Amino acid sequence: MDFLALLIEDEIARREQRKLVMRQRRAGINTHKTLEGYDFTFNLGVNQAQIMDLATCRYLEEKVPVLIVGPCGTGKSHIAQALGRIAVRRGYDTVFSSHAKLLGTTRLGAGSGHVRAQAGGAD
Repeated sequence: MDFLALLIEDEIARREQRKLVMRQRRAGINTHKTLEGYDFTFNLGVNQAQIMDLATCRYLEEKVPVLIVGPCGTGKSHIAQALGRIAVRRGYDTVFSSHAKLLGTTRLGAGSGHVRAQAGGAD
């Protein structure tokens, strides 16, 4: 019985590891981008306590949207990828995309008819 229990535990662990690897691959996150690797002294405008609160993934459980904005070169992508990496490890499906890549995908989809684009304005 002990051997059978060990085999089952091993199979469960291997399946969980495969799921994690697949979530990481689909997320498109640079695995070197971590909160431990982020230099909070580089940009004093970043609220470290708020970022650490986001790292709890509570916002995902509460379904609260998070938008990270700021000038170029301030570490937004690093923070977003680090938070995404944490979410993936906790079992959430995550996708990272830069603003430029997202806009490019939208434009490509609109040009091919896959995305319906609407223009607003006064008549």
